[in-house]
Amino acid sequence: MHVTPRIPLSLLGASLALSAATVSAATPDAGQILQEPRAPLAVPSGSTPALTIDKPGAGTVLEGGARVRLSAIRFSGNTAFSNAALQSLLTDAVGKELTFAELTRLTDRATRHYRETGYLVARAYLPAQAVKDGVLDIAVLEGNLGQVTVTNTAGLKDSALAPLQALPLNAPVQAQSLDRTLLTLSDLPGTRVQSTLRPGTTVGASDLLVEVNRTRDFQGIADIDNFGSTYTGQYRVGTSLYWNNPLDRGDQMSLRLQASNTSMHYARLGYQLPLGRDGTRVGVAVSHLDYRLGKDFAALDADGKADTVSLYVRHPLLRSLESNWYAQLQMDAKNLRDTVGSTATTSVHQLRNVVLGLNGDWQDALGGGAGNSLALNLTTGQLRLDNDSLAQDAASIRSAGHFNKLNYQLQRVQALRPNWSLALNLSGQLADRNLASAEKFSLGGNNGVRAYPQGEALGDAGWLASAALRWQPAPGWQLQAFYDAGGVQLNHRAWDRTGSTGNRVHLAGAGLGVGWATDKLAFSLTSGWATEGRAGDGRRGARLWAQATVAF
Repeated sequence: MHVTPRIPLSLLGASLALSAATVSAATPDAGQILQEPRAPLAVPSGSTPALTIDKPGAGTVLEGGARVRLSAIRFSGNTAFSNAALQSLLTDAVGKELTFAELTRLTDRATRHYRETGYLVARAYLPAQAVKDGVLDIAVLEGNLGQVTVTNTAGLKDSALAPLQALPLNAPVQAQSLDRTLLTLSDLPGTRVQSTLRPGTTVGASDLLVEVNRTRDFQGIADIDNFGSTYTGQYRVGTSLYWNNPLDRGDQMSLRLQASNTSMHYARLGYQLPLGRDGTRVGVAVSHLDYRLGKDFAALDADGKADTVSLYVRHPLLRSLESNWYAQLQMDAKNLRDTVGSTATTSVHQLRNVVLGLNGDWQDALGGGAGNSLALNLTTGQLRLDNDSLAQDAASIRSAGHFNKLNYQLQRVQALRPNWSLALNLSGQLADRNLASAEKFSLGGNNGVRAYPQGEALGDAGWLASAALRWQPAPGWQLQAFYDAGGVQLNHRAWDRTGSTGNRVHLAGAGLGVGWATDKLAFSLTSGWATEGRAGDGRRGARLWAQATVAF
């Protein structure tokens, strides 16, 4: 069932003069248009930092020879694990007669335990000894980190290489701390990191050699799609430009430009840099959007703009090859202005938000292996209105003032068989009061229920789920069949006498898609058709979404 979304306050009076057909879709305003997908596209990510471990040559193992009956095993040099913990690994050998080769294999088992628990260069060995009363001595070199030598061919400032200072010297080399450091270094834009662990100058120590190379100072992506609003231009072109290390501090400046085929223009300028040695990054961004409504709403002579300033700090809680978790604190100042020329009215909205976010990704081996991601964002904000809009708001939706909302997104891509996978997505929003259009949850569009137009069914609370069966018939190609479904509560508190039924919208659709990608080029085409309800723009049949990108 399709239910007509409510008309924004700033355009309420003017919309009443239009025909019923015209107002069958929600009248867009600056807040709604600001929600269209337009974030800067990510440049191709760098490769995982390469780590080479130089190992000493294996000693000669003599087969046969005298046998020794073991009564006990004694360890020395171990600090990471107790004697009891290591002895428990080899209890099956106690009471048996073993050759020298078999004794050597016991040390291999102890070494393997160290390596599997993250001690990359630890090694157990048999010291010179005369086995007395069946007691075998096994010595352990846990592989302390000796020296760290950096070859900085990228020309970065020392502050950019500060993560290396977090490595504990004269302590066992552990995968967790080493991975975090090298992955944090690899996050520096425009660089490639290579490292080698080799035997140190002192017995039992390993030295780390790190080479940081410069790749590209300037990168970019150009894109074209039809993800825009019907009333401000569905077809859009854009570019994302990146200047890596302008100050040689691991910093980056980004510029996003986008325009529709009719009347929408967007620009965003951002800058970020690392802070400290733990991978923390701070950033600032400013953006501007302007639009003019066309088609069914052209008679309103309506236009508007949105200006946003954002400050943020992002910190990696966990960085590893298998799992990554980040915390982010962001402050947004949004200034929205909508003008209706036909009634000579203007509304001004100001939003001041603080967003606390947690997001991560991890892998597991369940059912053949899968990749997972989770994002949680808690927003607390304040909506301020101009005097005229405030009076209308108090008599109707009552969205002015303080609000809180929680957004969540969970994704799992499950491997099924070679070249087949199942992608599952769940996202949604909860809110404690009626919200401004810029803070609402949307169901329609390429990132929602793909059988419906961008901006369809905006609500204060809602959920969206999708399942896609994917097949890769050849390298670079992907075919998929999907099903999307979602629902929204248009207003946290119904205010226009529609009742609880009229305050909810449910949409669903199915479709097919094809995608192709190389290192530089990508193209996707998706077709979705509604299985429940009818689109607010009155369009029937399949809806096509297309996007092409080129990296340079």
